Amino acid sequence: MAETIQALQARRDALLQMSIWQDDLLQSYRSINLVLQAFLLAVLAALVAFPSAVASGENAISHFLTAVGACAVTGVIFYTNKNMRQIILGRGEDVSHLHKRVVLVENMLPVPDRVFTEFKVAQGGHGDFTLEEAKERFLTNQSVTNEDVKKLITGRLGFARRVIDRNLFIGICVAASLLICAKFMIPLLR
Repeated sequence: MAETIQALQARRDALLQMSIWQDDLLQSYRSINLVLQAFLLAVLAALVAFPSAVASGENAISHFLTAVGACAVTGVIFYTNKNMRQIILGRGEDVSHLHKRVVLVENMLPVPDRVFTEFKVAQGGHGDFTLEEAKERFLTNQSVTNEDVKKLITGRLGFARRVIDRNLFIGICVAASLLICAKFMIPLLR
């Protein structure tokens, strides 16, 4: 027996609430990671600059101790960055999974009730579809396949998600690498 419109709307609403909860967790993890990595990069930068600013480069012990500290902090940066990346990407996949389920449920609703699907189509991440094809496929009485929904939700992740989920992690590692290289290059340049 087919579900009623009210039952489908209730299921959609429950999935949206779960999606909101997962997205809030995702944003929290991103914030925690940014704060942690910014702090660690600041500590690393201080360890790089410290001997030059305080000891004028003459104290070998201060160079050695700050080099050891800089290496340890760099290791922590790489370790936490790698692990937080896995957590954040996993949480992003959870959000995408729930979004796909919402679109599939909405596909059984009348077109005017497909508010989330309409938003995702208007958002611009149409995967392999043009805007017109996405509207035709998702905002008419056609049924959609799981593959169509996957393309709509994850075909072209939004700009912010690409930057945060890919480039930011790489940038943090590059910054840490440059700082640790500077730590060992500064004494050679004197």
